Amino acid sequence: MGNSESLIQLTINGFSSENEIRWIKMSDINIQGCLGCEHCTHNGEQCIQKDDMTILYDEFVWCDALIIATPVYSRNVCSHIMALMDRHYAVKTSRPLEGKLGAAIAVGRGAGQAIAISSIYNWYLSCGTLCVPGELNGITAFGYNKGEVLENELYVSQAKKLAENTEKYLEMMRTKK
Repeated sequence: MGNSESLIQLTINGFSSENEIRWIKMSDINIQGCLGCEHCTHNGEQCIQKDDMTILYDEFVWCDALIIATPVYSRNVCSHIMALMDRHYAVKTSRPLEGKLGAAIAVGRGAGQAIAISSIYNWYLSCGTLCVPGELNGITAFGYNKGEVLENELYVSQAKKLAENTEKYLEMMRTKK
């Protein structure tokens, strides 16, 4: 299990059993990048590409909160997350993530984690998603060897805090409905 995967698993483990959690590992599904063809604009938010993005469109509607974890290879989100963010464009009118919660985790071997977190939170804001902080923003971590982040007490406490804040904000949202 990679470091970003380890931190999201730790974060998920911090949620109470009252929450239904669905974990989609982006490397296990096939999502192509956006073609910029505007087919979705002219054909009722239907992307011309028929791939696993339809799974995520359904999850956008279903979820109350979304936590994105990304490895950082080239000083930003990985290509799977970039494809997700770009392909969300097809549902820009219905805005399925509007008013929902979003949190972020970025783990790299060098620099770029802060850029990746900023990219994810900027995307959340453009979707109308409410950004959940950890101790400060999301989790930015350094890890070279698999599982290394779990040996760092700061990253472990940040994952627990991100889960705590997400659950707290979910409860606040649910009581206001």
